[in-house]
Amino acid sequence: PKFFHDWLVGDFSFSEDEYYEEKKPINEGIKLIESGDYLKAFHYFSLADKQFPKNAFVYFYRGKCHYFFENIEAALQDFDKSLRLDSTIGDAFVMKGKCLYQLG
Repeated sequence: PKFFHDWLVGDFSFSEDEYYEEKKPINEGIKLIESGDYLKAFHYFSLADKQFPKNAFVYFYRGKCHYFFENIEAALQDFDKSLRLDSTIGDAFVMKGKCLYQLG
């Protein structure tokens, strides 16, 4: 769907990541998670939620940090908030399911 929308409006950038624009302002935090530095990433996203309160990926990635630290209830809250802001993030549904499974 995004391809057709971009084509109709004349945007031919064709980035590989469907959510490139939404992730762009928080790239530094995403790189921290990808490098395995979850503690720094957690602090980054905890500050970013004040700067970008409507960005679903801030809560998604902070939820991943909570999940890594086995703080499942806090992770579930962040995944829920992420999905309320953008219900098209499939990985957020997966992570929410994992949290619900672990909580029984």
